[in-house]
Order: sequence, then C-alpha cells, then structure tokens
Amino acid sequence: MTQPQARNLFEVFDDKARNVVQLAREEVARTKRGEVGAEHLLLAMLRQEDTPALEVLAKANVDPAKLAAAVDEVCGTGDVSEMPEQLPFSQSGQQVLQITLQAAGQMFHPRISTAHLLLALIQDPQGPLAQALAKIESSQEAVGRPLMEHLQAQPADENMRQQAMAAQQAAAQKQRRPAGNGQFTESADRVLADATRIARELQHAQVGTVHLMLALMQDQDRLGHNLFLKLGIRPEDVRQELQTQLRANSAPEAAPSAS
Repeated sequence: MTQPQARNLFEVFDDKARNVVQLAREEVARTKRGEVGAEHLLLAMLRQEDTPALEVLAKANVDPAKLAAAVDEVCGTGDVSEMPEQLPFSQSGQQVLQITLQAAGQMFHPRISTAHLLLALIQDPQGPLAQALAKIESSQEAVGRPLMEHLQAQPADENMRQQAMAAQQAAAQKQRRPAGNGQFTESADRVLADATRIARELQHAQVGTVHLMLALMQDQDRLGHNLFLKLGIRPEDVRQELQTQLRANSAPEAAPSAS
C-alpha cells in the first residue's frame, strides 16, 4: 500500500484534524515505534480538547483519559530509540486516513474533522479503538450511534454532490455505448456529452431522446439543423418546442431513458 499523498489529503483537514496528525508523531516517539499507526492517531485525537470527536465520546459516556490508558495497555510500547526524520505511516495508519477521506467524500463534506477520523478508527472490529472500548466496558455501537447522528447533521456541499452526480451519469452513459464496431464518432460523443449536460442542468436523472434531439440541434456540425431546413421546417421552431417539452418534464423520472 502506498503512502498517502500529504498535499492532496491534509489540505482538506480542518485545523484540529490536521493537529491530530502532528500530535500522532509525538505519540510514535512516546511509544517507541517507527511508524504512525492507527493507535497513534487515536491517542493524538484523545489528547485534544473541544473537538467533535470528544463531543461524540462524551455523548457515549466514554472518558477520553480512561480510553487513552486502555489504548496504551492494548498496544504497548516498542523498542525504537531513534526516530527517523520522516515518519512513515503503517498499514493501519494509511487505512485510517484513506477511510477518513472516503467517508467525508461519500457524505459530501468538504472538510475533514476529528469526527471523520473517529469514524475511520471505529470501522476495524479488531483495531485499537474497538479493543480499548471493550476494556473500559463500552463498545463500537455505543460510540457509533452518536457519531453518525453528528456526521449526518453536518451540511453537505452541493457542488460536491453535483460533481458526483455528473460523474455517475457520465459513467452510466459510457456503459450504454456499444463496443467494437459500434464505437461512436467524435460528433456522436459530443452530442451525447451535450445531452448529458442538458439533462443535468434541468435536474433530470436520465438522458432521454428529447435531450439528445436538442443536443443534436445545437451541435457544431449543424447536421440536425440543416436536415430540418431541407425539409422546410424552421430549426428554431423545433428547438423551441424541444426546450418547452424538457421544461415541462421537470421531474427527474419524466425524461425517457436513452436506448
């Protein structure tokens, strides 16, 4: 497993979450280990004050000091006397950071807090948090309930949500395309992309034939435009009628699926 990319990851941490990572390095030295593990991130999180993670633990009736002592008991100490200048993350430490980033993204939270770190730490049933909670006669479930209540109460970022929807629609559209000899031309790809954009702007969940027709009418090669001209039909009238139908079908399910 590769080391997490600090610039891409830690820039989305809020100040207290970023401080956890810094304090974790001190915990590595204190416990005489050579890598930043899940237990060090947990211990660093428990050292702070007035954080979302500690608020959650308080609601679960968990004493941070008792929990930290239990973590020390569970994990013990190592025998590394000299710390390397650049401390790597252990496999467990990397997993915590990656799950943290993934969880925040799935909830469309633009900033990572200590609550997201706590969520990542609680995922492992054999991890240091689960074992330490058992030692103080608590449990993952006792912490998990107030933790999810806290995270679900945080506002989602609408831009992140829209970007995720666009990516899902693009992936779905790509899967619908025929393979082999049925590959699309550049102009067809362009029309499909424009139809997807039109559907997204109108908040339609699916790309329908009307979206495709409008995209074809607006395409730069003007094939649809010129065809209607040849038939004696004003392209502008067709375009206006298509736009009227699309706006009338404002509900996402109203647009028919593209075959």
